[in-house]
Amino acid sequence: MKLVRALLTTVALLLSISCLAQEASTPSALDVEGARLLLEGSRLAKTGKPAEAIEDFDKVSAMYESAFRGSKAKLFSCNSLD
Repeated sequence: MKLVRALLTTVALLLSISCLAQEASTPSALDVEGARLLLEGSRLAKTGKPAEAIEDFDKVSAMYESAFRGSKAKLFSCNSLD
């Protein structure tokens, strides 16, 4: 049992080091614009302008739907205004 625990610990450590060694990627123009619109939409929602906020959120959805149309990737997203 100690051997199994030691092997699992070693594997976890190697995976952690591998993840840390990867370079941070530069955000794409799509991601930068999407983040800007999401922040603006969040600001609008918090200041009592939900219709304008939804317009910004819809723009972000449309941008990513267009960018990934035809892709077999499964995309998931969630966010909170809190």
